[in-house]
Amino acid sequence: MAHRLRLALVAASKDVTAVHEFFIDLTHIVNAVNASFKRHDQLEVVEAARIARLVAGEEIATGTGVNQMSTLQRAGDTRWSSHLNSISSVIRLYESSYKVLEDIKKDGYTAKNKGDARVALKMSSYEFIFILLLLNDIFGTTDTLCRAMQHKSQDIVNAMSLVKITKMVLNKMRDEGWDFFLAKVNKFCKEYGITVPDFSAPHFEGRPCRQVDTITNEHHYHFDIFNAALDVQIEELRARFEEKIVELLKLSSSLDPSNGYKAFDANAICSLAEKYYPLDFSEKEIDRLAFQLRIFHGAALAHPTLVNLLSVAERCHGLAESGKSKDFDLVDRLIRLVLTLPVSTASGERAFSAMKLAKTKLRNKMGDDFLADGLIIYIERDIVDTFSLDDILSDFIDIKERRVRLR
Repeated sequence: MAHRLRLALVAASKDVTAVHEFFIDLTHIVNAVNASFKRHDQLEVVEAARIARLVAGEEIATGTGVNQMSTLQRAGDTRWSSHLNSISSVIRLYESSYKVLEDIKKDGYTAKNKGDARVALKMSSYEFIFILLLLNDIFGTTDTLCRAMQHKSQDIVNAMSLVKITKMVLNKMRDEGWDFFLAKVNKFCKEYGITVPDFSAPHFEGRPCRQVDTITNEHHYHFDIFNAALDVQIEELRARFEEKIVELLKLSSSLDPSNGYKAFDANAICSLAEKYYPLDFSEKEIDRLAFQLRIFHGAALAHPTLVNLLSVAERCHGLAESGKSKDFDLVDRLIRLVLTLPVSTASGERAFSAMKLAKTKLRNKMGDDFLADGLIIYIERDIVDTFSLDDILSDFIDIKERRVRLR
């Protein structure tokens, strides 16, 4: 769920045309700087000289573990936090990376080298810096939420609270953060000698004579990029965490047995069954469930198999092993229904462990959906073992006529 959320937020940001073009340029820049060991070594030499200069001028602190060498990181759909890390690495190594590209431009003897160096022009544009710092702020803000979703022991109530807070922070940034952010961008540009455009001047894309509607640079950066990028993030969070979904997850957390059944709430559990599983529980069963829960809480705390559980899934196993599933049949039924909710982080962890089995060349080309399909055989092995190769081949042949004879 955490990784899918990250990918969804990145994909949403690309709905803004300027941001989509930025990611294309970002990929070109990272690939150009990391194209060979020679360029990588050159980046390290330039960065070491920069750090030495800053240390000599007492502009940065020294000590164990600080100012360590690093390189530009690639963004990929199959790596945790890779988009934020890639953006952060460009900000951190901006001066050194730009110098490497400039040296390639000066010393390049081939058309390819000169072509790689042209990305330095993109890198030194105001719009690139503007979007670079904007996405760093946005993805940095959503990173806390994504990391919370990644925890193996999921605290749903805390995670849903973080969703609400994250949306509030992004909304506040959109409504009140323009002046502060613009000052930060202009400061960065001034530090590295990048020309800041006149915000009252008309903004043109392509040939000015072909543009009918004229807007100012301020309108372009403020509304077409800044507001638009934040709007798609806020809307994505709102769509993925609707009020009904948030309520469902919060009510489901009442069944969590960790910390001595601290989250146990009989009223919330009854509301969960009544509101979200009306076809699975009759009105009479809802009433009986309320009475079962009164006894269940005390029985669970007193039974050695049920008292030290960490998850709802463990509670389900515990009920079966202890034989309590017969005594508390309605509680057991509700737990089994809740376990169908696709919020388990354990499956995500197994998926990323299984990625090591996929070839690197293919893995780097995989999108989120294709990755999930490709790894399902490693995640749900119990189900996959029930399928035979002949059955799979027959289904494949039945889809459409094949040029190659498969049998």
